[in-house]
Amino acid sequence: RNPDHRELAKGLVPFATAIDKAMQLRSELAFSVADCDGGSPFYHPASQTIVVCEDAMAAVGRLFAGRRSGSELSTGAQEFILLHELG
Repeated sequence: RNPDHRELAKGLVPFATAIDKAMQLRSELAFSVADCDGGSPFYHPASQTIVVCEDAMAAVGRLFAGRRSGSELSTGAQEFILLHELG
């Protein structure tokens, strides 16, 4: 597996845990990390999975790199993207 995927997957654990505690979803939800060739994260209804695009999340990180509070801005933007996929 791609080491970038492992790192991003580890970073999703606190987010997924918080979602599980804060929201009552109708069914189990999974997260998967993939290279999407410039695409954006999406929900795959058949497997009830949010596919997190490593390249898109890395682009968000680069967007805020070097800015004051860049890490917090990047994390907030990435969380917004994932919440958008939840509906």
